[in-house]
Amino acid sequence: MFEVEAALQRTQIALLPACVAAVMLASPAKALTSDEAKAIAMDAYIYGYSLITTEVTRVQMSNVPKVEGLHAPLGEFINVPKYPPADYRGVSAPNADTLYSISWLDLAEPQVFSYPEMGDRYYIFEVVDLWMTDNANSPSTRTVGGKAENYLFTGPGWKGTVPEGMKHIPMNTRYMVMLGRIYADGTEKDYKIVNAIQAKLKVTPLSAWGTDYTPKAPEATRTRASR
Repeated sequence: MFEVEAALQRTQIALLPACVAAVMLASPAKALTSDEAKAIAMDAYIYGYSLITTEVTRVQMSNVPKVEGLHAPLGEFINVPKYPPADYRGVSAPNADTLYSISWLDLAEPQVFSYPEMGDRYYIFEVVDLWMTDNANSPSTRTVGGKAENYLFTGPGWKGTVPEGMKHIPMNTRYMVMLGRIYADGTEKDYKIVNAIQAKLKVTPLSAWGTDYTPKAPEATRTRASR
């Protein structure tokens, strides 16, 4: 309980400058009433709250030197090899018929996501920004079918040229996450097939596209929460 309260307090402190700025940038022609100032601060808090909480999740999951368990460096995948056990409580309602593949990306540089032929197997790589807004064009059986694809993800303000053969998804925030789900029937035989697909999922910086790129994890940094 104390950890939750402390986290909420840190979030409130982090959002305070945005709230103050929003009030100061309001119409300078007249003084604000207390109700107007409160409404502006509330809007700023609501606007920024998801950005802060999702960023905390990103750091918790990706600020690591290597892939291990449910953690992976930016640009690499967390691949869950089997269904979660019945007593798993890490997520309130995990899927009971898909295997998860999750990757956080830093779009300071455009990133290319590649996946192999899926055939008739159901899949979706849900594309989400820091506001946790789902993208209707997320790679999936519904949107593009079962053939192999390359997707280019770019951050705010990017104005480059999309290479031929890539599908482009511009994002509204610098950081994003892919929440992949691939159907598995629960047998060991099918797990092996899906695990082989998961092993072929890859993220490549656009500057390294066309090379034999090997991910190199950025140095993990110590955060206040880890000290």
